[in-house]
Amino acid sequence: MADKSQQEPSMEEILASIRRIISEDTDAPPPEPEAPPPPPPPPPPPPPPEDDIFEAVPMPPPPPPPPPPPPPPEDDVLELTDIIPDEPEPEPEPLPDPFAYEPPPPPPRRPPPPMDDDRLMSQFTEDAASRAFSGLSGFRRGGPSLTGEGPIGRSDVTLEEIVHVLVRPILREWLDENLPSLVERLVKREIEKVVRRGLD
Repeated sequence: MADKSQQEPSMEEILASIRRIISEDTDAPPPEPEAPPPPPPPPPPPPPPEDDIFEAVPMPPPPPPPPPPPPPPEDDVLELTDIIPDEPEPEPEPLPDPFAYEPPPPPPRRPPPPMDDDRLMSQFTEDAASRAFSGLSGFRRGGPSLTGEGPIGRSDVTLEEIVHVLVRPILREWLDENLPSLVERLVKREIEKVVRRGLD
């Protein structure tokens, strides 16, 4: 029993050893905290999967080929040996001549005497023929002429004089209608000749 008591510490010794341990712990400086290890470098980004990108986006289908153009008509195709004639250029219009004589407008024509639908000759022609025949009958009878003064009332009248009397009114009417324009045309021609001589 004595050996067992000597070997086992008493309560006081246990408390004293606890106090000693606590005091040693408080007197000793606290250990320096260890520096944290540096953070590991970030891992490099993975390369983009090229094959995956092309596989993810579907390729559009190729456009259909355009239809072939229609062949041109054979009539419109010109061969290299064909010769196209040159179109003649239009001639320029002549410039108005400043010295040209402009004739006045022709006078209005007189309307012919009215005629009936049933009559073949006009009243003027009938009157002239009637006077001629009356004068001729009077000349044969040797009596006075119905036309008054003129060659028909004379005894020495000839056929030419009778024709002259009959043609005179017709000739007068023709001259009244055509003489002004005829004179204007002749005067214009002479003026043009004078102008050409002056320019030459």
